[in-house]
This record gives sequence, structure tokens and C-alpha cells, in this order.
Amino acid sequence: MRSKLPLLLILSLIVVLCINGVREIYQGRGGASTYTTSPRSASAPKDSGFDQSGSSRKPLFKDPKALLREGKTLPILNTPVTPPANAEDLPPAVMAFPTPPLNWKGQTAVTSATSEAGSHQGILEALVEAQQPEVPTPTPSSQNSGDYSGGPPITNRVSSSTILPSPTPSPSPTPSEWLTGQSRGYAMLYLMHPNARPAVDEQVRIIKEAKIREVYIGVLTDGTFGVDFDYLNSVVRSLNEDQRVVTLELYLSNGSSMRDYLQNPITGGLNRFNPQNFRSLIRFDSQVQAQFRSMTAATVATFELNRALNGANRNYAVVMLEDNLEHESYLAMRDIALEVLGSRAIMLRNPCPGCWPGNDADSLGDPIEYHDGKSLRQLKKGDAFTLDGIGFTFPWESDPMQISIGQVKALQTQAQMQGLAFFGLWRKQRQGVENGKIDPDLRNYEVPSAEQAAVEIEILRNGLTAIR
Repeated sequence: MRSKLPLLLILSLIVVLCINGVREIYQGRGGASTYTTSPRSASAPKDSGFDQSGSSRKPLFKDPKALLREGKTLPILNTPVTPPANAEDLPPAVMAFPTPPLNWKGQTAVTSATSEAGSHQGILEALVEAQQPEVPTPTPSSQNSGDYSGGPPITNRVSSSTILPSPTPSPSPTPSEWLTGQSRGYAMLYLMHPNARPAVDEQVRIIKEAKIREVYIGVLTDGTFGVDFDYLNSVVRSLNEDQRVVTLELYLSNGSSMRDYLQNPITGGLNRFNPQNFRSLIRFDSQVQAQFRSMTAATVATFELNRALNGANRNYAVVMLEDNLEHESYLAMRDIALEVLGSRAIMLRNPCPGCWPGNDADSLGDPIEYHDGKSLRQLKKGDAFTLDGIGFTFPWESDPMQISIGQVKALQTQAQMQGLAFFGLWRKQRQGVENGKIDPDLRNYEVPSAEQAAVEIEILRNGLTAIR
């Protein structure tokens, strides 16, 4: 019996060691964790927002306000995604919160991951500061609910409610009182395309039904969507009814389309010029200068009409939508536009830093308009902001590429606080680019449904003051 005791002790010790070893492996304290095979976990920093233990993929985000108070960077997901094809008229979606910034405008080659993270930080700060509560929205009917067909697959995405809860809004009854405080409306770059007319007509109706005193529309006139000044003039007349004050913004050329000059199907305007070469041509080539002068002259009658309908109306001329310019080339285009337009319009620059090598944002003292969240805080009183390329999504949709109604309202609040001249709404479905770049003649331009219209009226009226 005594001879068997050492053997029993040895066997007991082996069993204990085996049990402890199994427990350590199971708990992830020793050996290989089953989660280490994930590319995200292998490189995830301490505060990346994901549980690295392997037992869960729950988001571990702190309250955004608390992070900002602590001086920490708000968590940003860097999961690789497959971006949609570049669209000739879409800006860089550096603000498509809560998903990572995507290459809407071909800026991958010149925009680093660091600068994209900065863009996200800026928009998150704006949303945290200005978020407002909302009320519920009804489910839309199956008819005329738009042509949304979804974006590319996105993995490991954190929903917007994780960071900024956005209860769904509900439309109010038809407004009975007029509001004032900021020009609101739509960036309808596509207004001149005949296939977009039903969408434009409905958006004009929405603006009018919203009963806001100061209204805004932004239109691209270079030929990207065709040329139809007669129809544009009819829209201007319609919006001027009931003593509305109309802010009319005309983009004279298309910088985002120009960046895709090698494969762009659009031949109108300046869309086939290499952006780098164009900077010199607009300064020194008389034929290119004459072409731009002619494009600018086409807008004179419309600017004069808007001014004649109401002396309080404002006209803005943008030499290039999301331009590819630096100081000298912007100065050259500005000089030509001023020569043609004189005092008929205020010059406004819409720069796109990072979209093409060498782009800058020197406005020579002109107001500035941005389309990305990173730059919102840089804007000053009299500047402008639109959701062009950012877009917004309705509560009944699932679209990680656009921001929520609550986030739109937060941006409106921020824009009002900064004294911006106007705030324009935009949706990729309305411009027919929900599936990437398509020839404008082949696009489906979403006509707002009754449910969408009710929500958009509420957005347009958000934060404005009743006229007494």
C-alpha cells in the first residue's frame, strides 16, 4: 500500500495540472485565443471600441460626451469596406456617419487614413454638441416609397444608436404658421435633366408646403444634366410666390465630374479636362476662357429674374462644384465670372481640399461652402453648407451610407449657431446615384413619397422661428 502512495500522488498532481491548463485555455489566458484569427482583433488598439477577449463582439464605446471631456479621440471604425464606384457628382463622404469615410470622389490617392479620421472626429463633435430629440414617424406605404436599393456590404458596423440615439421622427400636420431664420431647401444639381423633373416638381412642392420664408435651391448649369433654363426659370418664379425670399445658387462647372475625365461619359461643360492641365488652361488659353465665359453668360437672365422678383432675394455663383483649383486658377475663373455677372451674384467658393493633388481652399475673401463634416466647424457667418454627397436616410430604410434624420437636425442646429447663409438637403437616390456612377440619361431620379415629404417638411422647419 505504501508503495502505491507516491504513484497516486503523482497521478493526482497530473490531473490537477490538466484541469488548470484546460481552464486557462478556455478563458483565453494562455495558449491561442479563438478570436486572434480576426484581422480586427490582431490590430485593435486598447480603446478601439471592440472587446478583444474573443468572448464577445459587443461595442464597448463610452458616452461620446465623456470621451470629448477627457480629451480622447472618439472611436472610429476602420473596417475595410468596398466603396461604391466614383460618381461624377458626388463629394467625398467623409461625413457618412456612423460608417467610415468612403471614396465618393476619387480622393483615395491623396487623402490619408489620418485625415479621414479627423473628418469623423469633427462631425461626431458637431453631432454630440447639437443633437436634438425627435418624435416617432409612421411606416410608409408600399407604393411610391422611393427607389432605394441599398449600398455595398459593410462589416462590423456599429449602428448610429450606439453613439447617438436617434428616435424616429413623425411628421406634423400641414404647417399653419410661417417660419424664418435661415434659408433652407435642396441641392438639386440635377434640376435641368428632363427625367428628374417629377422629383424636382415634388421637392419644390415640399419647400412651398413647409411654409418657410427663406428658401434655397442649388443647381448645376454646365450641361452635366443637360441645359434647360426655361424650366429653371419656372421653378424660380414658383418659389417666389407668397413673398418667399429665394436664395439661388448656380454651379457654373463640375469639378467632381472633371476628376473622372478619363472615363466620364458626360461630355458637356468642362468635364473632359484633366484637372491638373485645366489650372493652366483657364489662366492662359483663350479658347478655354471663352468657353467658361459663355457658360457663365448663360446664367445671367436667371440671376436677373430672381433679383427682379424680389429685391431681398440672393444669388450665388460658384465657378466650380467641388473645385480642383488652387489660388491662381480660382482667381482666373473668378475674374471671368465677375466680368460677366458683375453685381448680379455673390461669388462663393466650393473647394474640395484633398480631392485632387494641389487643391486649396483660398476663397480670396468670398464666402465658402463645404459638403463634408470635417470642415463644418471651419465655416463662418455668411458661409454655407449642403448635404451633397452626404445624404440622409429615413427611419424605415437601412442605409449606412447616409446619416439619420436626427443627425441632419443636429447639423442644422450647428449651422444656425454659426450663422451660415443656407443649409441644403440632398439624397443620393434623388440624384440617381445610389448604385454608383451611371450616365445621367439612364438614372432613376427618386420622386419623394408622401411619407418622405412629411418628414422633409419637418426637417426644413426644424429650429426656425415663427413670424409674428
